[in-house]
Parts: sequence; C-alpha cells; structure tokens
Amino acid sequence: MDEVDTPVFAVNIDREAIIESDRSSTSSSLSDIELTAIPVCDVDLVHMSQISDEEENRFQLSVATYGREQGRHNGGQAFGWGGSPLHFRRGVHYRMVNVGASSLVDRTPPEMGYPVCQICGQSVSPLASVRQIQNFRDKHQEWCGQEPANVGFYADVVADAITMVNMQDKTTAYTVLESIRQAAASVLDMHLDDLQVLIVGHVDRDEVDGNLWDPMPGGSGLLTQMLNNFPTIISTAAEMLAGCPMDCGSSCNHCLQTFRNAYYHRYLDRHAGLEFFERAGNRLAEEHDIPSLQPSPENNPISPAGEVNDAEAKLKHLLAMAGFSTGSFQQQIRFQYEFRPSPNLSSTTPDVFFDPDPDDPDDMGVCIYLDGMSDHIHGNARTAAQDNEIRSWLRSKGYNVIEITRVDLDDSGAMRRYLKKLGRILVGKEFAKSLDDNNDLNAALGQSSQNRPQPTPVPVEKKSPKAKVSSEYEEVLELVGGEVSQLVSQLAAEGIAVPEPGYPLDDEDGVTIAECELAWPDLSVAYFREGDQSSADQFKEREWTVIVGQDLSADLAAIRKAIEGSDSAGGSNPS
Repeated sequence: MDEVDTPVFAVNIDREAIIESDRSSTSSSLSDIELTAIPVCDVDLVHMSQISDEEENRFQLSVATYGREQGRHNGGQAFGWGGSPLHFRRGVHYRMVNVGASSLVDRTPPEMGYPVCQICGQSVSPLASVRQIQNFRDKHQEWCGQEPANVGFYADVVADAITMVNMQDKTTAYTVLESIRQAAASVLDMHLDDLQVLIVGHVDRDEVDGNLWDPMPGGSGLLTQMLNNFPTIISTAAEMLAGCPMDCGSSCNHCLQTFRNAYYHRYLDRHAGLEFFERAGNRLAEEHDIPSLQPSPENNPISPAGEVNDAEAKLKHLLAMAGFSTGSFQQQIRFQYEFRPSPNLSSTTPDVFFDPDPDDPDDMGVCIYLDGMSDHIHGNARTAAQDNEIRSWLRSKGYNVIEITRVDLDDSGAMRRYLKKLGRILVGKEFAKSLDDNNDLNAALGQSSQNRPQPTPVPVEKKSPKAKVSSEYEEVLELVGGEVSQLVSQLAAEGIAVPEPGYPLDDEDGVTIAECELAWPDLSVAYFREGDQSSADQFKEREWTVIVGQDLSADLAAIRKAIEGSDSAGGSNPS
C-alpha cells in the first residue's frame, strides 16, 4: 500500500464520540479506546443496482460509524425552536470514522476495527473465526514482515447540514431527526436516503449534536425546502409518531424502523419524540446569521495550528473592540510544587490571561480558554481530563475561568454574553451593560456575516415581544444563555425572587471552591446545570438547597418549592 495519513482516534463507545489522539499518549479514560484509521477515497458507488446472487453482493455488514466536525463551514442561519438552538449551515466539514462491525463494537469488551495488512492491503472479515484471523495475521507477518493490526476507516465529507445543538440524549436526537427525515420524504419530492442522520457525541459530556445532512455534493436544496415547509413537516412527523398502527412501545417497522436505519433502532422511541415535539412546537424563530468559519489563506487548510491561530485572532479582535486590550495571550501560569493540582501538572497556559486587581488580595486574575479549536491542542483525549482538573483547581484558588467553545466563537449572541461576563468581572455591571451600545463591538460581531453566500430566505415566525420584566431580571438575562435563559424568563414571569447568576461559593479562607448557575444566597438555594455534580456537592455540604437541572418545568417547580419552603421557614443562613 502507498503511504497514507493514518491518524489515531480515541473512541468513546458509550458516548459514540471520537477525537484524534496524540500517538505518543494514552487515552485519558478507561472508556476511551485508541484505533488507527486509514482513509477511504476514490471509491465509485453505484446509485442503484440489480439484485444478483453474486457472492460479494449477498452479504452486508452492519457497522458503527462515528463522526465529528472539523471546524470549517460556509456560514448559515441560527434559529430557535421551542427554546432549542437549530443551525442551518452550508459546507460543513465532517470526518466520519467506521470504527468496526456494530455487533463486535457492542461486545464487552468491545472489538474495534478490521484486520487489515497495511503493507499489501489484504484483509479478512472481523466476523471470521478466531483461528482464521490468527492464521491471517501469522501468514502476513511471514510474507509482509509486519503483523496486521485492526484498523478503522475514515472519510472527510463536506455537506450542508441542519444541526440541533446540545440535545439531551441520543434517544431524543435519533428519534427527532429520523422522524423529521421520514416526514420530509412524505411532504417533499425526495427519497428517504436523500438526507442522512449523524449524531456527534462528545467525550466530555452526555449531550449530543444531531445533524441532518445532505450527501449530494454542493447540496440538493432539500434542507432549504425543509425549512420552508417546517410547520407542515413537524406536524406530519408528530402525527406519524402518534399514529403507529401497531401502537408499539418504542418503535417498530410500521413507524420509525427501516432496514437502512437498523444501527440505531435501539435509540428510536416515538414517545420521546412526541414529548419533544409537544414541547418545542412546529415554528422556527429567526435569531442571527452564523458567520463562516474558514482557515486563513496563508495557512494549510488541514493544519491544526492554522485553525487555532485563526480563532485566537478572532477572539483578540473581539476583545479589542470591547475595550479589553490588556489581556496577555499564551501566558504560562506555573504551579509551585506544593500547590500543584496533581504531581504531574506543573503549569497551564490560558489562551488569554487578565491580571488580577492589585487592590483585591483574593483576586487571582481571569483565564480564558478556547476549547475545541483543534485536536492537537485542545481536543486531545489525553488532555481532556487534565483540562478539567486544572480549571477546577484554578477556580478553587480564586481565578475566574471562562471557557469558550468553537461553536460559541461563531455565535454572536454567545460571544456578547461572554464579553459581558468578562466586563462585569474586570470593570463592573454598568460597563457590562454599556457593551450593548458599543458600535465597534456590534460591527465586529456582525461583520463576518458580510460578503458570504446567504441562505435562501426562510419564512419563519419572528419572535413575539417578550413580556416586560424588571431591570434586575434584564441584567440576569444578559449574563445567561441557552436553557438557563429560558428558565430565568419563566422565573421572571412567575414573579419569583431575582437570582444571582454565576454565584461563587467561598470556603472559610475566602477562596472560591465552586460556582452555581443561579443562586438565592439569602435563602441558601442554588441551581446547577445537569452534569455539574462536583460543584453541587460543595454547596450541599454547606447545607444549601441544591437543584440540579432536568427539564424546564421540573426545574421551575423545584425552584418554586425550595424558595417557598425557605420563605415559610423564615429563611436559612447562607454558607
């Protein structure tokens, strides 16, 4: 075989997530397995063929294919759908990895990849007997001088896509996207396979990104048609889920299951899909343009360093426009040995560091990290655990830590919230509010959407004017985002006491050891996003009432109950 690029992937089977790994390192988690993969290219696939009895056509192998985004796209449009973000982007770059036969990947322990000799290219089925596979390895060790190893296969794909960001679990993601795909095939002039489902998992959290992508090079226009007919398609999908002729418990071949989607039959649950549709409705609300994300021309398009430098340049520009010009880029923070997070961690290098307030002995400064910019730097599986450990340690020692993801860097709304949070930390609340009237910043947040191909206009329901809320609640809404913003809006509508966002918990020495999303300090009530259990435990140990996020209605009820209980008891002492 000719020499080809064979990256090593850290594969997290539980979360169906992949990250390109450093060859010299080991996986950061027991659930991560390293797999070398070789590219698949220059393959001719016929669109349709006649049924035949030829041996090579009589057997198809069910495989597990995981994917990830590569940090490039041509921009698009962001929508809100029942409080959930939905992004339409053109030319999204994906890397898809076939990690092995699904029946073997699901075993305990999992068996990954395919036995392939990388010298001559010959292979044997991974489902062959143990004796046959071992005979294959022994012969090629003798013939080719190298024992064949199990490898995966990967392909780089550029496609238009609709992405549902941070869906709560794979069941909801697969069910909602598959039902939309089938409903679109019914409403539009398309075949079911004209759109494909890809669920992108993350190694560091349970939430997933659900993608409905168009495999036709250059795009077929079906996604735009789908957005044009969104209410009809969603209503059709909901009717399909509710009207299964077999009234099945989760899914069957009369509602959601087909031969082609056999891999994710286990995740399809029409009741979970119906619950999502009932909560989200069938209307889109236009939010903002998504600027294109492209490497700079002078850098290699596949260079990790180029991707990171481009992102850092963008962040530096936004900070300058907001008036934060004193930050130091790539400034190393060294740990004294006796105060290290762990013996093997001697330093950290934030992407941006702001010096502490000299008049505040407890202030250690602000660290900003850009996450997800490149597997080589921020996404490597080996460093994921170290990143979390270091950042938790920094917070416990009095540093303010802000983490900005690749997706957030392209989201003007998210970046405005981060900059306001930084302004509140460095200067104060009034300065943070004044950023809304900063014309230079407004131009910087919107300028990247100019001079790029615009999506076909989609008839959407504009957001209705929000109910008037108090100025105190307006300040809170400016500092939170996503699902927390929806929760805060509901709290305001019900007249619940105004919470304090991003409330820090200090120990007896005045050192911050944890932080919650929302807090009512006088009542010792704290709210956390799902997954932030370590911080929640710190508050709980100090006898706070702790609420960990589930869904909007449950969170609202729990907060109301906690606050009413504290009020009736005359309040409780804060920590």
